[in-house]
Amino acid sequence: MITARTTTRILGAATIVGASFFATLLVTPAAPQSDMVTQGPPEPFVPWLMKFLQPTAPVGTRSESATLPVPRPRPIQQPPKSAAAAQSNPLTPAVAYNSEQAVRQPPMTHQHEQYSQQQPIPRPREQANQQMPKFLLGPTMVPPDEQLVQPTRMAVPAREESIQQGPKFLLGPTMVSPDEQLIQPTRIAAAGPTTIAARAAVSNGDFDADLRLPRKRIQLVAPPYVHAHEQATREGPKIIEVRLVVEEKDMVIDDAGTKINAMTFNGTIPAPAIIVHEGDYVETTLVNPSTNSMQHNIDFHAATGGLGGGDLTLISPGEQTVLRWKATRPGAYVYHCIPGGSMIPWHIMAGMSGLIMVLPRDGLKDREGRPLHYDRIYDIGEQAFYVPRGKDGKFKTYDSHADAFSDTMELMHGLVPTHVVYNGRVGALTGKNALPAKVGENVLIVHTSTDRDTRVHIVGGHGDYLWEMGKFNNPPTVDAESWFVRAGSASVVLYTFLEPGVYVYINHNMTEGVELGASAHFKVQGPWNNDLMAQVRAPEPIRAAGKALGGQYGFSITGKESLSLK
Repeated sequence: MITARTTTRILGAATIVGASFFATLLVTPAAPQSDMVTQGPPEPFVPWLMKFLQPTAPVGTRSESATLPVPRPRPIQQPPKSAAAAQSNPLTPAVAYNSEQAVRQPPMTHQHEQYSQQQPIPRPREQANQQMPKFLLGPTMVPPDEQLVQPTRMAVPAREESIQQGPKFLLGPTMVSPDEQLIQPTRIAAAGPTTIAARAAVSNGDFDADLRLPRKRIQLVAPPYVHAHEQATREGPKIIEVRLVVEEKDMVIDDAGTKINAMTFNGTIPAPAIIVHEGDYVETTLVNPSTNSMQHNIDFHAATGGLGGGDLTLISPGEQTVLRWKATRPGAYVYHCIPGGSMIPWHIMAGMSGLIMVLPRDGLKDREGRPLHYDRIYDIGEQAFYVPRGKDGKFKTYDSHADAFSDTMELMHGLVPTHVVYNGRVGALTGKNALPAKVGENVLIVHTSTDRDTRVHIVGGHGDYLWEMGKFNNPPTVDAESWFVRAGSASVVLYTFLEPGVYVYINHNMTEGVELGASAHFKVQGPWNNDLMAQVRAPEPIRAAGKALGGQYGFSITGKESLSLK
């Protein structure tokens, strides 16, 4: 009816056409939410009409991103940072979160739509020769000025200055700069400006409430020993402060003097063990001294989100950062450096891994829930090294990490290590370096292996209680013979030594254990128990079976004669 009227030539034709248009808008139902991009911008009320109002792109230039309207992303400014301020100001975490506040999701866009309305940007490979840093991270790395497009971005008005400090080395399609966070439940601005040149620290918890928690700073010690800690506690959660300093240095890995260009946390391989309780907050200060040559970060396998912290801790030489995360899953886990691309296996191979153990607040339990305790605890980290050889067959040495990179990575691609060791070098835990224990002591052995599967056995011993996957919510198995340590995980075994002597703790791939160095010794002191084991006769020359047994028992096993006991 209205359309017919618009064909007449009366004076009010234009008015009627306008009324028809607005009437159509009013009666047309809004598109259902299920048909919209999740949390995205609203669809037009009249998509069929808007289609005719929009210019038509040539067929050859159309893309999927043109079918959905998306907001123009906010341009990112990149002013220079002040290194001096980063070194002089005290450490304070920049941002935290309140998990109890209402969740407010920002608009979500398709990962290929983010820049559909911007000028085209060059591909990573096109910029590599001009903007890539000295150490290339492989095909998954992009230069810092080419931001990765994520399924979801979140604008943070209160923390706009943090956008200035995105990392230079990105991990690939799943990693974004720490200040272009994937959607979090809530972002809360810090009370004041950040005082360190670092990425925003993210944790699950109320920042103000955390500040009211008691704090405890632990002094880390070199493996295989572990810092003092309670096995069970009745106290509430704490903020546990730890400090890890990256050290790039040369280290000797065998008795022949073979050297590697090592990368370490706090100067040891493996890195120091960190032990906390379930519900504690782990606040880690990561320091990358200016004397180093590469970027580093840290991935805690016990942490949740943000690549275990790797997304938020990538720092260049001369920088430091503070990360806080909540320990919610009891068990033994590894932590390691995860800078991106080829740097990940190289940094791990060079020594950047360690143990983080989250104890239940009420301690370890057996399958029936009875408490277990340990008198000693040892941290054993298994490490595979790849040291290139020269034409003369001897191991090569390099002046710098940059010089070693190409040859080392080529050897690593063959997956055949030259050394497989415990705690950083051949013989680190054998002979005069054997691990002490006493008969009757309960010894907890935590074994980590970051990049290779391994099988462990105590020669002459067992695993009384074994958490093979290292997770204390699972009941332990008992009387283990050998156990499997998965790459990127830890196993925990509790054993009570019952006899004195030297026990060999070994990778039961005997080629790796004996030939390549993956073995340790436990030197146990105490009285011998003949009931468990006794040497009936000392070694002696072989005798005929009949004569020997006849002399021992007073008769001949041939039955031809009777012998009297003397």
